[in-house]
Amino acid sequence: IKTSTGKNGQGATPGAFLTMCLAVRDFFDATGRRVGIKAAGGLKTSGDAIRYYAIAREVLGEAWLTPEFFRLGASDLANSLLLAIENKEVFYY
Repeated sequence: IKTSTGKNGQGATPGAFLTMCLAVRDFFDATGRRVGIKAAGGLKTSGDAIRYYAIAREVLGEAWLTPEFFRLGASDLANSLLLAIENKEVFYY
């Protein structure tokens, strides 16, 4: 499931993403079927990326933290992360 495209309005919010993670976890608990989740729109900084990663990790666990089941969609975010890597920034979550 995906938060939004971010093309119309606010896009992803941490609160909405948390609610979606809880729904994904409940669906898995009820069916045994693992589905993916994607936060899109509104993610612009490395801090945003860490925030959404931490939510997914806390609610869904390590099994979801793969490209198949967890994705962040934001073109602005890619540039921000590349700059952070080039500047050798250290990220904590």
